[in-house]
Amino acid sequence: MSRQWAIEAFDPVTASADAWAAYHAYRRIRREESSPDEPLTPDEVAEANMKRPDIHGISDRHVAWMDDAIVGFVDTWAPKPGTPEYESNKHLAWVHGGVITPARGQGIGAELLRLGGLFMRRDEQRVLNTYSHEPDGIRFLEHIGAECKQVERESRLYLRDVEWDRIERWRSGLAQRSPGTKIEIYTDPMPESLMAEYCAARTEMMNLMPWDDLEHGDIIITPEDMQDLYERLQISNAEHHTIFTREPDGRITSITDVVWRPHAARAIEQWFTGVHPDARGRGLGKAIKAEMVHFVNERYDDLEWVSTGNSTTNQAMLAINNRMGFKEHRRYNAYQIDRETVLENLAARGGG
Repeated sequence: MSRQWAIEAFDPVTASADAWAAYHAYRRIRREESSPDEPLTPDEVAEANMKRPDIHGISDRHVAWMDDAIVGFVDTWAPKPGTPEYESNKHLAWVHGGVITPARGQGIGAELLRLGGLFMRRDEQRVLNTYSHEPDGIRFLEHIGAECKQVERESRLYLRDVEWDRIERWRSGLAQRSPGTKIEIYTDPMPESLMAEYCAARTEMMNLMPWDDLEHGDIIITPEDMQDLYERLQISNAEHHTIFTREPDGRITSITDVVWRPHAARAIEQWFTGVHPDARGRGLGKAIKAEMVHFVNERYDDLEWVSTGNSTTNQAMLAINNRMGFKEHRRYNAYQIDRETVLENLAARGGG
């Protein structure tokens, strides 16, 4: 039976203790529904991160109440004018959120997403980005006209399954396949003296990632971004480590980085891995991935797996991951939908 519900704005800074308690209860339920095998972020960490000013963008958050419980949430985000990525990304917005299973089918999700469309109209974004791996979410997005533009594979490497002889061959093989190329490892945080050089190399490589059919702008990583990242990670006492290769002429030609969080001590998140086109075919990708697995296995006693994500069209990186022993854990569909379609289709469904 349907029940009365209401939508309210949610400001992390001014929200009451009761509102935060309701939000955290909602967050736990959604995590159990969506990703029950993922570690739960502690309440104080989630709250501190949401309250921290965002140097990159502006957010518009709403919650759906039913009785005294939050049953839905949406966060619409867009780049902030004046930031380095703004000019090439100003037509884009991103939305994430959800509705708990018992409250679905009553128009709550449609209204929450419609609010994202209204936010876009206010700030003149025209393309909304979102994603889902849940059947209900995929059906909803496709029903309102969203198009799947990219599929990402999340993979896990369980350390119990690693062929350590292969890892050692890949580590030692760099000297033969790429004489003079050296691996550098930096534990959290990276020295400030390297930051500008590293950010320039990472920016170049990240913009070479496959985008498939996604409409996109530029990725620009700055030393200020890295400082903000380190400060955010400090909220949970997380650790960020970077591995890259340097050529005899001084160039950084491949990069990978990982994050470890104390509340998720069994897992390592491997973030970006990239090899410059000029340096491909020399085993650099295999070498830095192997060095990463060796490093984290030595550093963290309770570690059980490494997780990473790649577009399903990134055959070169998937081939390395598969040979290392990464197995597909799940897939995420990345969707885009234009602003007016969001507003028209959801209005027709009764949203608002």
